[in-house]
Amino acid sequence: ALQLDPEHPVLHYHFALVSEYLAQDDQALWSYSRSIELMAAGQLASLEAYRDFILPFNKTGRGTDQSVFEWERVSYECIEQGLSPDSGYMHLLSSSIWQRIARILIRQHRHDKALIAYQNAWQNFPRASLLLAICQLYQVLNQSEDMLQEFTHMLEVQPLMVKHLPELLTPDLLIRHADEIQAWSRHYRPLYPELDKPGQLAGLIQWA
Repeated sequence: ALQLDPEHPVLHYHFALVSEYLAQDDQALWSYSRSIELMAAGQLASLEAYRDFILPFNKTGRGTDQSVFEWERVSYECIEQGLSPDSGYMHLLSSSIWQRIARILIRQHRHDKALIAYQNAWQNFPRASLLLAICQLYQVLNQSEDMLQEFTHMLEVQPLMVKHLPELLTPDLLIRHADEIQAWSRHYRPLYPELDKPGQLAGLIQWA
């Protein structure tokens, strides 16, 4: 199919999916990247055809693509904002592809590149779960201050993501930002008892 239509972004996307399934990660990375390039070049007609096929298919229960649920959100947001749903779907699919690229890069221990991929995914279709992935990569890269800044951003988007605070905290952050951490712990502890320990540690540091 790609030999007949080498400029079709959806064909590259599905070729990448198959390559990833076969553990051919380098090929998958190239094909995912090529799919994004072609979408950015304005191949909207093929995306519309794919959208019209895949969304009803997934709604029957035969497919498992999470994008069907996200697409409904995109549709409503586009209507409210007076935007083109075609552009919205392109950004949704691009975000999904960037996430797949990031997961491959993490498997290859290329965490700095994976961070950029997740940031691109966020820019295309913002979701709190993407900010969590970015926080986790900052932690792996030992960029604790950047992690805390992104964590604060994540709470602005979805406050209940505060439940991930214990797994992201490092001793240096606890020492430098004890006031902020104790405030989060005190505010959300009724919902998430696991925040009690970080709050207690921050309190001890304040008294020291």
